[in-house]
Amino acid sequence: MDTLDSPQANLPARLPASSIRMSSQGASVPQESSAPAPSAQVSSRLLYRALVRNWWQILLAWLLLSTPLVYLVYRYVEPSYQAYALLRIESNNAELFGTNFWVHEPGGTQPTYLQTQLTTIVGNPVLDGALFNPDSPIPNLPMIKDSKDPKTDLRKKLDVQIIPNQHWIRVALESTDPMEASLIVNAVVDAFTERTKSFGTATAKILKADYEKYLKDLKKEIDEKKERLTALAKKGNVEYQRPMLMLQPNENEQFSQPPVDTLSLDQYKLAKNEFMQTEFQLVELEARLAAKQAEMQQFDTAGDRDTQLVNEQINRQLKEQIADEFRRDPDVASLISQIKSTKEQLEHNRGIAKKDFDPSLFAAQKQLKRLNDEYSELWKSKSEQIKQRLLVPTGATGSSAGETLAELKTKIEGLKIKRAKYSELLSKFDAEKQLSQVDTLNSSFHQADLVQLYGMYDMVNKKLRQLDFSKDKSAIYIEETDRAEVPKAPYNNKRVKYMAILPVGVLFAVLGIFLLLEVRSERVGDPDLLSNRVRSEVYALPPLPTTQSARKLSGPSVDDQIDRFIQRLDHLRFAVCASHHDAELGRCLLVTSAISGEGKTTLAAQLAARCGNAGIPTLLIDADLRRAGLCTLLEIPEGPGLSDLLEKDKAKIEDVLIPVQGGTFYLLTAGTPVHDPSGVFQGRGLAMLIAELRKRYEMIIIDSPPVLPVPDALILGRWADGALLAARFEVSRSPQVERARRQLDNAGIPLLGTVINGMRFSDAYYGRYTYNRQRPSQPDPSSAL
Repeated sequence: MDTLDSPQANLPARLPASSIRMSSQGASVPQESSAPAPSAQVSSRLLYRALVRNWWQILLAWLLLSTPLVYLVYRYVEPSYQAYALLRIESNNAELFGTNFWVHEPGGTQPTYLQTQLTTIVGNPVLDGALFNPDSPIPNLPMIKDSKDPKTDLRKKLDVQIIPNQHWIRVALESTDPMEASLIVNAVVDAFTERTKSFGTATAKILKADYEKYLKDLKKEIDEKKERLTALAKKGNVEYQRPMLMLQPNENEQFSQPPVDTLSLDQYKLAKNEFMQTEFQLVELEARLAAKQAEMQQFDTAGDRDTQLVNEQINRQLKEQIADEFRRDPDVASLISQIKSTKEQLEHNRGIAKKDFDPSLFAAQKQLKRLNDEYSELWKSKSEQIKQRLLVPTGATGSSAGETLAELKTKIEGLKIKRAKYSELLSKFDAEKQLSQVDTLNSSFHQADLVQLYGMYDMVNKKLRQLDFSKDKSAIYIEETDRAEVPKAPYNNKRVKYMAILPVGVLFAVLGIFLLLEVRSERVGDPDLLSNRVRSEVYALPPLPTTQSARKLSGPSVDDQIDRFIQRLDHLRFAVCASHHDAELGRCLLVTSAISGEGKTTLAAQLAARCGNAGIPTLLIDADLRRAGLCTLLEIPEGPGLSDLLEKDKAKIEDVLIPVQGGTFYLLTAGTPVHDPSGVFQGRGLAMLIAELRKRYEMIIIDSPPVLPVPDALILGRWADGALLAARFEVSRSPQVERARRQLDNAGIPLLGTVINGMRFSDAYYGRYTYNRQRPSQPDPSSAL
């Protein structure tokens, strides 16, 4: 480094003693405060001005981000269409001689057979018939062709539900292809219809044969009783008011009864009635047992392989249905939710636990074990109930529907024992009847038997008619089908929704990111906050009226705004330039900024003009050899200047100084452009030039380049009494201004103050006070004549 760079050199620019401290080795070290930087303050006005200032950048970022996203949504998010079909399902088990069994359940729920059809529609046989028909186009549809498990996926997508308080079932499917949705729904409906037609009536046929045989036996017993009554009537010991051959006994009619023991007769009637009921139940159960055995024999006659496949499919379907019904149980669903939450808590505790024996792990494991035990207990208690309920065939009546062969055999054995007991009791009554040798009593017994036989005959005959009515019909029949049509309007148009929401979301995201960056950038706004950061006095200058704003304002308003700017500028001039430490040498002030665009050049020119107007011989030096701007600002043609003076024998001081504003102050232009401005300032000529100019002018203002991009300002500042750091209101960033101040301190350049250019609302901060007073108007001399 050149010796002239040393602070101890005999140069007119001296550093104040307060700006440096001595290290333990005697070298000067710039002072640095350890006080932390204050946090940035955020205001709505600051954010609003930031949005107004950078709206085009926000708009450009929004367009660049939202346009491809909207295109992707339009390209890949397709609207979905819903096709649906309606099935009106009725039961084929309507009673011909009594109330209909298929009525609504208590509590307003739907009939059981409708609930059964919901499971049948999404069952494996129906879906297999709909998906794997070789003559159908369904297997080639994209939804089925592109699926790894089409049956499971279709079961999840199908929406099958009962329309409340009706016998209609709605089968719906949602797809991005309307034709695909309608074809699949109709295929499922057709498969379900075929499945319904294929249900056999083997049980009804077996029951019909048994009922016919039992009806013949009843007719034979009736004939025997009639013959006995006829024989008793021929003896003449019994008188009849009317024949007792009726189908049902009528309790309101009075019959002449012989004088016998009434209690014994009533007991006989009751025992006979129970015996007949037991006989009827026994016949029905034996018929069901025969149907079950025939069905099992039919499966046994099939090939072993087919039987095994059918059994496996039935067991698998049954297990799936039992598991689905079990999980839909409210208690089980709640328990499953608790198990899931406990597992998540256990994983979370395992992730944060520092040791394997952490108490939280043991607690979670204990809770999980307890819940699993409860789940197992519920499965043991409810799975068998669900299984028995699912095994009930569609249209089955009575409590015996869905029973196994073992259960049917057990009930038959019980009824046989019961029949034997009643037979023994009736035999006892018969023995007593024979011992009495009373024709009237025998007649009463025979009449009671005949009434019971006719009642059973009538009941069996109704059952046969019922079976004849439904022998060729399935348990349910589809009364009406409203097939699915190709939907024309989208059911769920997520594309339009996303295309409308996405740009708004992107805009808010861009605004949020921008405002976050704006807050983190810490724009210069509050003079007190900036003063704490840079640890110097901060001065604020209001903005000068531009040509556009001057047109909107009236003349006095513009003049008032200019007056306020001049008052603030004079305040700055007096604060940083008025002190004079040497009567023989002028004062040198460096005007710089952290980065470009902070208004340092305009500040230097305005400050030089005010010093000149105050009668102070002032020289303004354009030392920004890289981007000279004073000539353009002051509308002065460029010519030889500072760079020419620093190169030997190229120019003289008197030849390059230019008077400005009628000689108010002088300007030393940047001069001829050079390749290495920093090298030009490093030479001995700059120090000698500053020393010479100090003798001629009381105030020298140097417009230097910014501090952070280039080192020119730090080189120039060594020959100045101090620096003035310029910043722009709500544009400059406080961290950058603070960094520039630190570099000035490290270079040993005192910071005389920081100026905020263009500070709006400065009147609210400093207060408003005008020094001008209106003069009284002078009378017009011509008016006095």
